[in-house]
Amino acid sequence: MSNFIKTISIFGSNKDIKNNIHLLGEKKLAYIHDNIVYIINIEKNDIYIYDIHSSPVYILRHSKLLNLSVTCNFNNYAQANYISIWDTYQYKEQDHIEIKNIFSYDCAYHIFNECEKKRNIQQNEEKHNYILDICFVEELKCLLILTDDPYTSMSLWSLTNTTKPYLCIHTNKNQLTNLSILFNYNNYKNKKSLHINKSIHLDELLEDLTILTYGSSEFYIWSFSFYLEVRINYFSPIYDNLCPCYIITCIYHICDDLFYVSTSNGKIYLFDKYIVI
Repeated sequence: MSNFIKTISIFGSNKDIKNNIHLLGEKKLAYIHDNIVYIINIEKNDIYIYDIHSSPVYILRHSKLLNLSVTCNFNNYAQANYISIWDTYQYKEQDHIEIKNIFSYDCAYHIFNECEKKRNIQQNEEKHNYILDICFVEELKCLLILTDDPYTSMSLWSLTNTTKPYLCIHTNKNQLTNLSILFNYNNYKNKKSLHINKSIHLDELLEDLTILTYGSSEFYIWSFSFYLEVRINYFSPIYDNLCPCYIITCIYHICDDLFYVSTSNGKIYLFDKYIVI
């Protein structure tokens, strides 16, 4: 059995840090060390370096469908988040997004539970926002970004226009730290077949997107209507089977509308989007 086990030693006794090892496709590993991403081709035993960032990288996400990766760091000099979008094969930057203050962009905004916060956010407010999580929405060729601004906002960025977000959603849920998505592939394919040789407007495709957000023991599910009126269904921590004292450890997408949630007490809950909404 030992003949089939291969050990790769990169930095010897270097201590592991949280989330610094990632899978990039089937045969590549990415190792984050400060501001450098080391890409290891397991099949060829080659190591490549992606060193576009000027400060420690703290987020890496990969899209197998788009052959793209995104890495994020916070530039203390510019007081802004730098999100690099790069080709997984060429290891070259294709584009980037800089976010300092999510309120400074001229885009569509949606605010939930506005009565809970009376604070007036000025467009030119200098406070910077940190990135909490990033998620690829592959079929829409977009990035979904969660920031720790006063409203804990989700912003949707098209990969074809990174100058400003397409849409920004102020959730007013300050415990959120993670993103996950569900996408209705069957409905999406039906739309594509009905619009042969015609482009489908992003507004219409948003109907097929469901956003899952969570943090510690809070869990929210978000769904779009055709006119970008966002419906929210909040079923935790007051949901009967998810106790607030148990931390949500993982959300995993099974198929179009099914996903499971695991908690720190060792239980796994299976959810159907159309039952909870």
